[in-house]
Amino acid sequence: MSDQNAEEFWKIADSFINQANELYEKEGDGKVGYAMLYAAARFNAFIVATTAGGKQEIAEEKEQATAYFTEQYRKMFTENLEDYEQNFEKYV
Repeated sequence: MSDQNAEEFWKIADSFINQANELYEKEGDGKVGYAMLYAAARFNAFIVATTAGGKQEIAEEKEQATAYFTEQYRKMFTENLEDYEQNFEKYV
């Protein structure tokens, strides 16, 4: 990822995180996290569907796409949880 793409990636991610933090302040529980998880799943399914070209291609790509997005989530979640573990006093 180029520096420009990385900068844009972090800007977009931060905008979602900021909105989630604002909603969390109002809701005060796990609804925001579940809603974000659902939204990410719905949006990524949209991406797979719109790039697949049709029902048959979606069916053919479903298993590979599911494995890819599951692994990406696991990697990102683990990295962030380890970051919180190492910086607990600073973040919480």
